[in-house]
Amino acid sequence: MRFLHSADIHLAPRLGYIEDATRRARRREDFCRQVDRLRELVREHGAEAVVLAGDVFDRDLPGQPEAARLASALAACTVPVLITPGTHDAWRPGGVWDRPWPSNVTVFRSDRWATVVVGQTAFHGLASLGRAREGGLFAGLPEPPAGTRFEVGIAHASMLWADITGKVDPKNLPFEESELDSCGFHYLALGDHHRTKVVVRGMTTAAYPGSPEGLAFDPAEAGPRHVLLVELVEPSAPAKVTRVPVNAREVVLEEIALDDLQHESAGDLAEAVRRRLAAAAGPDRLARFDLTGVIHHPLAGDPAALGEALADQFFVLQLRDRTRTLPETPPNSNTIRGAFERRLRARLETAVDGRERVLAERAMALGLQSLEGLLP
Repeated sequence: MRFLHSADIHLAPRLGYIEDATRRARRREDFCRQVDRLRELVREHGAEAVVLAGDVFDRDLPGQPEAARLASALAACTVPVLITPGTHDAWRPGGVWDRPWPSNVTVFRSDRWATVVVGQTAFHGLASLGRAREGGLFAGLPEPPAGTRFEVGIAHASMLWADITGKVDPKNLPFEESELDSCGFHYLALGDHHRTKVVVRGMTTAAYPGSPEGLAFDPAEAGPRHVLLVELVEPSAPAKVTRVPVNAREVVLEEIALDDLQHESAGDLAEAVRRRLAAAAGPDRLARFDLTGVIHHPLAGDPAALGEALADQFFVLQLRDRTRTLPETPPNSNTIRGAFERRLRARLETAVDGRERVLAERAMALGLQSLEGLLP
């Protein structure tokens, strides 16, 4: 069995952080094209089914035109398409999923496990209903139908890694990784986490494809995005999972550290930032840069204006000033900092060459940062 696994497409996103209305509309179109491409991906990779593990829509808006576009795209796939509603588009009567779908599409409408057989593979799925599930994710698993070789689970659920334990709402169907050992699935197709991740436990492979387009300026949305191609060859062998890059544009989060320029003038600092932005530019990049470090002079002008000259070289560009400047010390301040600064300034005045002056400047910068509590 070979199938495609996608999730967290988030059709019709708000994208309020994109201020330009034209670019916001173009970005929404990027999300729609992810479903338009499914037919092409099915044909290119010889997929026998398509699995969409929740949050296909960003919001439950039954009348949105994206619903009709999705129906057309899924019908064009011709192979079986299996869909589990997620937390953003949970199944409800009258909701976006409660409508006629093409004959090759199955939408799981209950939070009880149900089974659809495709060839020799049993696909077990359940819907998110926007609430916790009694007994947890794996309660009430069905028996495999006679004659099937592979079992695949489909759910919009949150695996509890250490950094999110205790932070997940019960409606996200949280579960521990160790629970995979007894679920009986050869593959568990998951949605919810937006970064691609594949976990193998014995003969069970569980995977998140991640969002196929970066939704926001967030680490989980940055970098390349994927649809997963899953191949089940033997019941005794783990699934083969291939990451297929699919994103039209890329979310970029970077830090521009200015500590090495702390002695430069405000104008030179601004020019250095412009050069670094230019080096990272790209017409399909949604980029946010954080300016960091401790500098002697505030950046000239409004930091947001620093990137205006280069804004047209990005799809979206945001610049945030996270730098710190050291407050001035009164010349005769009777403090440890005052005494330290007077001593280093005296060393600067008596420096015999450029090397000694650079060392004194560096010592002063590090010392003042330490006294201000700015060093780790």
